[in-house]
Formats: sequence, structure tokens, C-alpha cells
Amino acid sequence: MSGNLFYLPKQIPLDNGVVLPGAKLTFTATGTTTPQNTYTDVALATPHANPVIADSEGVFAPIYFNPSFGDYRVKLDNSADALIYQVDDIPASQSGQSLTLEDAAPFIDLIETGVAANNGVWRLQANSEQLLLRLGNDALSAFVNIATIDRTANTADTIDLLPTTINHNGVSLGIATGTFVATWVGFTTSPTTTWNYTVVGRVAVLHADGTLSATSNATGLNSGATDVPAALRPTETTVNTLYRVTDNGTTAVGVISISDAGQISFQATVATSTFANSGTKGFIGGQTFTYLLD
Repeated sequence: MSGNLFYLPKQIPLDNGVVLPGAKLTFTATGTTTPQNTYTDVALATPHANPVIADSEGVFAPIYFNPSFGDYRVKLDNSADALIYQVDDIPASQSGQSLTLEDAAPFIDLIETGVAANNGVWRLQANSEQLLLRLGNDALSAFVNIATIDRTANTADTIDLLPTTINHNGVSLGIATGTFVATWVGFTTSPTTTWNYTVVGRVAVLHADGTLSATSNATGLNSGATDVPAALRPTETTVNTLYRVTDNGTTAVGVISISDAGQISFQATVATSTFANSGTKGFIGGQTFTYLLD
């Protein structure tokens, strides 16, 4: 059986910095004057004298409770046996206890030792009707929020997670957004279109910013070979879906494809890959292309 380390139930007051050398802690069964042992070691092998006497600086040696005992009464006297305080119902065992912190912005700091500088301080704090998980520096002077939970009464309104990446079984669940520009070949000029993208976990969604319509001089309709950013390229050789296109002035249901090398390609119809090499061709804006990255 291991003992539970005892902490003083009240802080010893200082008078202009003067401590209480030789102060005495007497331990009895709660509500009584019946002595109850405390111990010098966690193995409970060596009982303390009772009372336990502080050193010349008012510091007590470590005191361990036997968790099989009932609750303790703790009495603190100065060296002249004048009572400073007495407290009953100090638990001998830590099992089944709860901890309540009440303050304008209460917090608990977890400080890990043996880690890199400014990498071991974690703070859980309640503040302004929010629960915060925060990272701190070693000096406890600067903190940043990495998770925030807002509430209204017994309802959690929002949960904000602020890390760079959120993973599930090693797969990112983060959300990334941005744009890229595709330059098109198969035209008399080299038109460009801007594509907006959103990546949620391993799902990518592309949306063309506007319609493409330009004069054709070839049967293909492709972007540059590597226009699609690497983070948006599928692991499959190609991914594709239906997409509305225009071919020589006629609107049809075609096919859009993205290769693992980063090229976007279009087919004129589901059955026909080629476009007319004259007239206008392109695709209709306002569509989305959703696909799995792997």
C-alpha cells in the first residue's frame, strides 16, 4: 500500500516575512483527540513523531497519510503551543475526492518536466463563460488558446480548435482553403481561370471562378501539366466527374478529370473526348468538382 502525501490545509501566515520555526502539527482522528499516525515515507514504513515539528525555517518534512485510516484532524500550534488553527475532516485517502476551484478565472496548470524549453506547460481554464485549453511558456507569463468551448447555460454553443492540423488515425481532418490559376491550352490564346478550393480531411472541392469561353484551335481542352497544386492532386492516376462544357457554341454534359500529375482535362461529352478545333469552347462557371485525394 502506498501513502498519500499530505498538504497543509491552510497556508501559514507570515508577519513581515517572519515564519514559524518549531511549529507543531498534531494529527488525530477527526473530531477527537485520539492520535493517528502519519509517516515519513510513501511506503508507510516509518511513523512520524506526533506532533510533527517544523525546522528552524518553519518547514515540515514530507508527511504521508495511511489511506486505510479514517479522516484526520490537523492542529497547528506555534513552538510555544499556542493554537494557530485546527481543521477536521481531512481525508486520509485521495480516492473518491473531487476538486473545486472557485475564482473569477480559475485554472489548473500541468507542468511537465524533462521536456524542451517552453514545451511543458498546459493550462485548463474557465474564463468569460468559456472553457480554454492553453499552451504556456516556462515562465507562465504567456499563453495561447488551442481549444475554446463556448456555452449558454447547459448547452455547448461552439467548439473552436486552433491547432495547425487535426488528425484522426494519422489522417488530417483539418480544413484548408485557397486558390490557384489554371492556364488553358488548345486555344488561339492562352486563357486563364482562377479555381477556388476547399480541402476537408481527404476530400477536395474545386470551384471555377467564372466561365471559360475562348476560340479553339485544337481538339483538346487541358490545363498546364502541373497547374493543380500538389496538395490537391489525387493519389489515383485520374479522378473525374460530369461537368457542363461548351463545344463550338453548344452546351453539353462533358467530363472533367484531374491527374495525379496535376493537370485538369475536359471531354466534350461522356462518349466523345475531343472538341471541335474551331469556334468557341470552354466550360460553364458555378459548378463544383468534389473528389477523394486518396
